[in-house]
This record gives sequence, structure tokens and C-alpha cells, in this order.
Amino acid sequence: MALRPHAIIEPSFGETMPARILQIDLSTPLEPIPVPKRYGALWIVVRWGIRPIGWLRWPCRKLGNIVQPDTLRTLLADALGLQIIHLLRDPSLRDPPPNFTPSMAVVI
Repeated sequence: MALRPHAIIEPSFGETMPARILQIDLSTPLEPIPVPKRYGALWIVVRWGIRPIGWLRWPCRKLGNIVQPDTLRTLLADALGLQIIHLLRDPSLRDPPPNFTPSMAVVI
């Protein structure tokens, strides 16, 4: 029985793909998002006020130079449509969460 040689994959440190990380608050009107050429991806945290809904990741090469609000709405509906509909149907989810302090004891 012949063994196959193992393929060794070395990581390439010469090229990096930095990501632009930002957040979108759906309780405010959407604004255009500039996409600088030096980024390889957009990572976006989507929230309503202080309540997080989800996060998205899109490659910049598919988005162009600026993501317009109508394009952003389409991308959000495709990726997080059910979460957004659930939030809009239940008004209690749109309220800020109550102040919560976890119970814990510090013993020294």
C-alpha cells in the first residue's frame, strides 16, 4: 500500500486582506458607505439602538467604491431579513434592554 505524500501549505505573509469593521444602526436612516481600495472585506455589525441584530461580511470587490443605501437595504434583507422582520413585529424588542447586573461575588 503506497502512501500519498502530505501537502504542506505554508501561510503567505506577503499579502494581507484587511477588513473594514463598522456598525449600522437601523433605527437611523441608512447612509452611503465608502469602500476604500485597501480593504478586502467589509465586516458590519447591524444593530437597532444598542440591541445587536447580527453581523455581515461582504468582499469589497463585489461592492464597488460606494455602497448606496438602496444596495445596503437589499444586502441586509438577503442576509438578516428574518431577524429584522422579527424585530419590527415585536415592539418590545426595539426597547433598550433593561439594566442587568449579573450576580457574582468577589472573594479575596
